[in-house]
Amino acid sequence: MANELFDALMQFHREVVQPQFDEIRLKIDGLPSKIDLDSLRAETKAEFEAVRAEIATKAELQALRDDMTKGFEAVRGEMATKSDLQAVERTMNAMRREMVTWPVLIRFHETVIRLDIDEVRSKLDALATRDAMLTHVDGIYSRFDRLETEYHALIAAVRRLEFEMKQQNANMEVLRAEMFEMRKQILDLSQRVTNLENVLN
Repeated sequence: MANELFDALMQFHREVVQPQFDEIRLKIDGLPSKIDLDSLRAETKAEFEAVRAEIATKAELQALRDDMTKGFEAVRGEMATKSDLQAVERTMNAMRREMVTWPVLIRFHETVIRLDIDEVRSKLDALATRDAMLTHVDGIYSRFDRLETEYHALIAAVRRLEFEMKQQNANMEVLRAEMFEMRKQILDLSQRVTNLENVLN
């Protein structure tokens, strides 16, 4: 009976528990490793630093406005004739064409920087999904540990049953030997009683 129970448990492990463990291992092997996540975080940080380095700060724009104001004031102070004013105007027009204006910055942000930022955001969303997946895998591992503990407990119980059954079989053999001995003694007593009856008769 113990061997049949043990065989049934082993068949249950092969047909039910082991396929689930194999499926879990395949899913775990397909997940990104911690090294991949650290590499992705490092790349994301580097891209953020590059974006920050390329974006013009408010202080830089204010400094540019201050320089332009000083330039205008210097030009006004130096203007005397109409020809000088026209020359200065031509120079300023050329400067305006060469300067990075606010609309140019906005267009640069929409066409270049925003695309990089959107890409970084998508990678961050993917990282959040991977973190959730890793959390789910941790839960699967904890269930796997509980199943393994129960499996070992069942094996220990089967072994205890086998040991107890062996002891019971040994006790049965002892009882059987004692019964044979008692039967023999009863037969001897019966024979002696018969002999005594014959003598008395």
